[in-house]
Amino acid sequence: MDRTFLPPYSGKPDRDPGFVRFRVKSAWDIRIREAYVWNVLPKGVMTSTQIHFRQCIRADCQFRFPALEMDRHSSVCPRCGAYTRLIAAANPDQQVSDDVGVNSLLHLEVFLDNIRSAFNVGAMFRAADGAGVFHMHLAGITPTPDNPKVAKTSLGAEKSVPWTHHLDGEKAIHELKRSGLRIWAIEGGSRAEPIFRAAREMGTSATLLVVGNEVSGIDPGILAQCDRVVAVPMLGMKRSLNVAVAFGIAVYVLRFDSYIPQEKPAGMPDIEGDRA
Repeated sequence: MDRTFLPPYSGKPDRDPGFVRFRVKSAWDIRIREAYVWNVLPKGVMTSTQIHFRQCIRADCQFRFPALEMDRHSSVCPRCGAYTRLIAAANPDQQVSDDVGVNSLLHLEVFLDNIRSAFNVGAMFRAADGAGVFHMHLAGITPTPDNPKVAKTSLGAEKSVPWTHHLDGEKAIHELKRSGLRIWAIEGGSRAEPIFRAAREMGTSATLLVVGNEVSGIDPGILAQCDRVVAVPMLGMKRSLNVAVAFGIAVYVLRFDSYIPQEKPAGMPDIEGDRA
């Protein structure tokens, strides 16, 4: 049976306060020092204004790291144990404008077909939240947000993006296509075209972007139902990107398509897609 999660109306939920643990291993010392910080900020939210940077005073260490302003442990270097000094407060102006170049009329959903890594799924939830994805469809072995590893990299985004888990990905794609969604796949092969070129013709039709397994790619039964196949161009020795990285590029290109020039700038070589 397929399962569906819908977030609360209020949006992103608060995180529970708890222990934040970090480890730093010295290149000169095999010991591992551990520091613990009790997160008791209002509503459990950590902001840049509550963080500062400190540096070890030892000349042969000089380890530089961020810490909560309220963390008494930060006066001691987690690497060598010497005292630290305050360097600067974190940059308080980290907000990014959300009203420039966005294709706000595009209804975008995504379909994760048998993604193996829970960490990749968590990263994709976070990218989906940032790109305004309406719904995440998880199929087959793709880990759901019930897996704590998903939450570790999604940082709460798994609770702000609605999701559904499907046992049969091929059947789910068939039903989603019948509902009116056009199906795009991010994959390599003879059908693939550079996503930057395809995005110029994106329009506002409701679209479902399919991403496949890290090793085997998209299920052939699903790929056969896709209306279009797009890929991220590759110029280096490696012929593919990490699936979460490729996913992040794809959803942002589709959402912010007005940033893509309609004509190739003079002198720029042609770049053809190879594999996502």
